[in-house]
Amino acid sequence: MWLRDGCVCPQCRHPKALERTFNLLSVPQDIAARYTDITPGGSLRVVWSNDGHVSEYDPAWFADFESLTQESPRPTAWGAKFSNQMARFRHAEVIGHDTVLRDCLGTIRDAGIALIQNAPCNPGEVTRLAEHIAYPKRTNFGTVFDVVSMANPNGNTYTGLAIHGHSDLAFYKAAPGFFVLHCLTHDAEGGQSTFADGFGVAQALRESDPQAYEILTRIPFEFRFEDDDSDFRYRAPVITVDQANQPVEICFNISVMHSPLAKPAAMAAIYRAYRKFAALMSDPAHQMRFRLAPGEVVGFDNARVLHGRTAFDETGGHRHLQGIYVDRDEFLSRIRTLERRA
Repeated sequence: MWLRDGCVCPQCRHPKALERTFNLLSVPQDIAARYTDITPGGSLRVVWSNDGHVSEYDPAWFADFESLTQESPRPTAWGAKFSNQMARFRHAEVIGHDTVLRDCLGTIRDAGIALIQNAPCNPGEVTRLAEHIAYPKRTNFGTVFDVVSMANPNGNTYTGLAIHGHSDLAFYKAAPGFFVLHCLTHDAEGGQSTFADGFGVAQALRESDPQAYEILTRIPFEFRFEDDDSDFRYRAPVITVDQANQPVEICFNISVMHSPLAKPAAMAAIYRAYRKFAALMSDPAHQMRFRLAPGEVVGFDNARVLHGRTAFDETGGHRHLQGIYVDRDEFLSRIRTLERRA
């Protein structure tokens, strides 16, 4: 049944749309092969007993299935010293060469973060870069948004306050997968950017306090954002894990975290775990800290890398960054198409 369902001939898959046209219910459950052989080109050929349909499967078809059954490699965690090893790319090459774009996006996918340098310091340049990757995601903050201090901010981002490391839009069920942040101006005192590998922090918590790790993988918190025009709410644990109990997504944002969804008797243990995770994330050993310079663009995985900043003087200079999001599916699709053309 698996082989018959996977037939890619023009009768079973549309030659242009590439979607399956074969209906699994059109063949009997006990389908069997009448005849099989290996073609001169090395493909498996099957003639089916029920209707004489002929299917051919080349080695690449089996290799693709094999790759689906393999466990994905675990990402290598990093800490403060990674700032010296973080991959750096030139903006003109990312825009101008598909091979460099592929390497840049693949690095962000695998390491969680990369730096793009020498970008033009023009408002909207981050949109051009994001559109070169895929389709930017529009949110309640718009498509491209300005990270500057404002007289009437609707979030801590738009002040000069220090921002604790966090994942963006934790109050969305489908939070943006990847964040692209472009520095246009930065002559204010302070305002260093901080980045921590949430997977590494989660692993450190698991090793030092397995009970705290278990709590944060099991107990959901409610994340909320409210202003005059919006009221977003989403519930999720801080650490989402896979079948091997390894972290695959971090949802953490002190600014918008509300009550954990648990009984009062459990609160002491939950908040102890919460505080320990937050302390580890802020530990200098786990956190890169550097000052983004005009023309620098940092791209990172919003479900893995927790970003923040130190406070800056709103009256003693100007700090202007522009940010934009790209959904995970769009981002990964772009990598696959670039790899396919290589």
